[in-house]
Amino acid sequence: MDQIVKQDSTRTQMRDKAKQLLQEIEVERLPSLPNILLSLLKTVNESKISRKSLSNHIDKDPALRLRLLSICQHRTNSTDSGDTTTHILQQIDEHALKNLAITSTAQQYFSDDNTPEQIIFLKQHWRHALLCAYIAKAIAKKCHYQYPEEAYTAGLLHDIGQLVLHCAYPDIYTTLNTHNDDESALDELEKNEFSCNHLYLGAELLNLYNANSFLCDSILYHHEPIDRIIDAHPLVKIIHLANQLTSTDFNHSDNDIFDHADQLFGFGRSTIIEILSNANDYLNSCTVEFEIDLDEDNDENNLRQIQSRAEYVQAQLDEQIKTISLLDGLHQQLSRVNDDNEMFTSIERYVELLFGIDKKMIFLYDADNKYIHATGSNDDQHLNDLTIPLKENRSIITDCVLEKKALHSFSHQYNKPSIIDQQILSSTSKQGMICLPLIRHQEIIGVLTLGVNRQQQTTLWTQLSLLNHFTHEIAQTIYYRRSNKNKTSSDWGKYESHIREVIHEINNPLSIINNYLEILSLKLDAENQANTDIKTIKNEILRVSDILLRLKTPKPSLVATAKIDINVLITELSHVFETSILAANNIQLKTELDLHISPIDCNANALKQIYTNLIKNAAEALPVNGQIMVYTQGQVNVDGKTYIEISVADNGPGIRPEVLSQLFKPVQTEKGNGHSGIGLSIVKKLVAELNGSISCRSSKKGTTFQILLPTK
Repeated sequence: MDQIVKQDSTRTQMRDKAKQLLQEIEVERLPSLPNILLSLLKTVNESKISRKSLSNHIDKDPALRLRLLSICQHRTNSTDSGDTTTHILQQIDEHALKNLAITSTAQQYFSDDNTPEQIIFLKQHWRHALLCAYIAKAIAKKCHYQYPEEAYTAGLLHDIGQLVLHCAYPDIYTTLNTHNDDESALDELEKNEFSCNHLYLGAELLNLYNANSFLCDSILYHHEPIDRIIDAHPLVKIIHLANQLTSTDFNHSDNDIFDHADQLFGFGRSTIIEILSNANDYLNSCTVEFEIDLDEDNDENNLRQIQSRAEYVQAQLDEQIKTISLLDGLHQQLSRVNDDNEMFTSIERYVELLFGIDKKMIFLYDADNKYIHATGSNDDQHLNDLTIPLKENRSIITDCVLEKKALHSFSHQYNKPSIIDQQILSSTSKQGMICLPLIRHQEIIGVLTLGVNRQQQTTLWTQLSLLNHFTHEIAQTIYYRRSNKNKTSSDWGKYESHIREVIHEINNPLSIINNYLEILSLKLDAENQANTDIKTIKNEILRVSDILLRLKTPKPSLVATAKIDINVLITELSHVFETSILAANNIQLKTELDLHISPIDCNANALKQIYTNLIKNAAEALPVNGQIMVYTQGQVNVDGKTYIEISVADNGPGIRPEVLSQLFKPVQTEKGNGHSGIGLSIVKKLVAELNGSISCRSSKKGTTFQILLPTK
């Protein structure tokens, strides 16, 4: 009995330590292999995002797969660990997908995971995770487990706790892990060194993202002896066997593992050897696809080569970050222009600023009349009269449109330029020109032409990727300006397309802000208090984006609920209010929170909106040096049902009786000009959608709003 009590106590301590570590470490920053991130960035920067290609990247990196779970938790109505990654990605908007790639790259850009030892650790972890994922899925199919994709996910993430320990203790854990091949011994070393091992960390981490309990268990128990898991859920047994087959010390003469395969699933030796052979082929194809060298020899010469390759990849990441920054600047500039002339002027200014080209011209495509025409030229107004039919061999500019690719006049096929091309060249006083197609989702918008000398063409051709991203941004801007000119607005159907475009455009700066917040946080020390504020701001940006998405349907509904810690939510938002809307009038915010409240199923975004409205209303009603009190209380019994209470009270002048009786109607407000009074009507609606209730008491001593939310 004493032994059982001791084991239970140890498990509780390890779970508590795991939860503590996960609060201290921003799990969104778990490292990915830089090679995969570079390839991912190229995918999301294509004019049309291929979700199949994105899925291919995310399915081959544990940290990216975890980030997808995080996005799913916030953005999708229903995700299941049995869903394919491609299916999950279909439910996520392009901005979230681009943000996943950009923030992941920014994290890698500022990380310290660049020593040869750390790179070797990351490669070993990636190899083990990828093999385990493939083998787990193959076993699932062989034993007819109905969720093979879930098995793949569990295999990919089964050692995700190791990445957490790597981030928490980079120098210590890298050495500890790379010098211990015995998994049981490693578990004990982790427990002794950190008071927790990667098994508990992985299980608790997946629990944070609302993964089902069997997936969490498969991570927690995959090192258990076979006699303890022989009757466990199939997923636990699948990951247990997959992990054994993936271990570096496994060989075909290891009869114990073949015996385990027989005991667990009735698999013969030939079945296991076939699965292993296919898994190694899969791993080899992935290493070729992402140019990953798995050479792990630790001799001095090899370590120098590893360092050299890491520096090369880091240089590519530097270039990607530079490109992102430049394009963000262009996007912000173009989003502020008021008319076409200002837009063309801004484009010309950016061409000169980024590429040093002072001779440029834009040709727009007229799809109805099948020609392109010059426009927006400030160099020579005569050029704006040029029109070229869209036919082959008429001009390098029309060839650029027809072929949908960049061309330059120094190519041998343009040794004898047409008269129209010669005239354009003469107007630039340059030796030649580069033509860049303006394309949006395979739709031709026009062509950007640059007058260049031979040396300029050679230099710019090495920057073709940046040029393509640049022209894509221009094409997007021109397309939306054209579209907005043709909008009508008589009913929802006519408004809908415009609303979707506005949402798209608003999400762009939100994503930019989010990206720069990520880069800013990575520059700060891990212990810096500002990191907490940045994380809260990022969550609020995400909430704004989600609110905008609700405009897409006339009758939006709340997204799926999740386990929410009411006290944590209130504490985080209160800190933001104290340093923003309350600071201006020196308003104090005090909280008395019931620490025994358990998490409840609730919609976090709705609750944030409710709390924000109540605090904002109180702040606007209070004089300088006013006070707001926030209380929470668990186990409130009303008519035999249990509720959690949230109360927001102020010591302001109170609400007049005639207003109080109509308080939750959209037109009632005590705040004066500029306020519609719609905030409290939204609060009442959101509370009702959470199956709760809201009431208000007010007198000359102040006002109190009480919200009751069901615990079940």
